[in-house]
Amino acid sequence: MTHNCVMYLKNKEKAAGSVKGKTVIPATPRRCRRPDGSNPACKMRWERPPEGWMKANVDGSFDSQLLKGGIGVVIRDWEGAIIFASCKSVCRCSSPLEAELLALREGIYLFLIWTLRPVILETDCLVALQMIQSKERATSELAYLVREIKDLLNGSRQFVLRKIRREQNMVSHFLANKRRCEDLSSRVSISYLVRNNIIPE
Repeated sequence: MTHNCVMYLKNKEKAAGSVKGKTVIPATPRRCRRPDGSNPACKMRWERPPEGWMKANVDGSFDSQLLKGGIGVVIRDWEGAIIFASCKSVCRCSSPLEAELLALREGIYLFLIWTLRPVILETDCLVALQMIQSKERATSELAYLVREIKDLLNGSRQFVLRKIRREQNMVSHFLANKRRCEDLSSRVSISYLVRNNIIPE
């Protein structure tokens, strides 16, 4: 059960557009490399989508003691502008994976409602992404969520599913944890945090 969705809409006009077709492309982020080809540890950041595309970043948070969670969603355009951000608390949550799947479902709901443009959907949870992309029938206790997500994606919309690193997903990660731990119920709260770069990304 989720409640108290917090959202603000920044640019409704940019969210408009009409696209047909569907694409599911598993992808991994670019890695930093030295001229000699080695791969040093480096901080990766959120990257803008191609022009004309939207990007939805989602994350889930879980409290194993209280068995509750939080989910965060941020959708931005190709210029990096926030279209809207949303976070919810999850009153009953059984695992981190359930929180991640709930976040993915919420992100898909929101981009289907708020934009007709093609969307890149990013998560830092590889297991959740693999469950959604698997062609085998889901049989776990979370199979209902996997089926719901697949049904939502089984339309005429063009989208890309992508696994990213945590440091590329900091805004949605912050919102998910904030909603799980605190009462974040003001529109101004999310708007202020993101627009004033209090959340580093």
